Amino acid sequence: KIIKKSKKNEPLLEIAESQALDRINRRNTFEWVKESFTHLREKLNLTNLERIEAFDISHNQGSQVTASCVCFSKNGPDKKNYRSMNLTLEKNDDYLALSEAVRRRLKNLEDNKKSFPDLLIIDGGKGQLNSVSSELEKSGFKEINLISISKGPLRNEKYDEIHLQNNPY
Repeated sequence: KIIKKSKKNEPLLEIAESQALDRINRRNTFEWVKESFTHLREKLNLTNLERIEAFDISHNQGSQVTASCVCFSKNGPDKKNYRSMNLTLEKNDDYLALSEAVRRRLKNLEDNKKSFPDLLIIDGGKGQLNSVSSELEKSGFKEINLISISKGPLRNEKYDEIHLQNNPY
């Protein structure tokens, strides 16, 4: 749909133009990722940060629960290691879904003798963090660093919260 320029939608068009120009200028270059990894490693006080895996859960009105896993290295997105998995749950329970997804992913990495991520990021608050942290401990993967990111008030990303294992950031 083509948006006609008017005073009413001018801010929207400016945002769209800015994002399009940013995308064109980046052209799949991810030089910014190295600096971001360094900054994140320092902020989280990690000794090493080479690989990050992030998880999110989706469902269709509470059923057909799936998990998505995206991977990043210092070179940018590692799309060949992105994963999507159907979960055994038939209800919307983020705690159990995230725990299952993380457990299955790490077990798969272990079985295939692949390296583990230095940091796991999960979508959710303290409850999701505690659930996955408990799963990591039970499964023998407690050495993997874990954070969660929860939505801010009114779902405003400006106020998103980062939760560390047992400590809000």
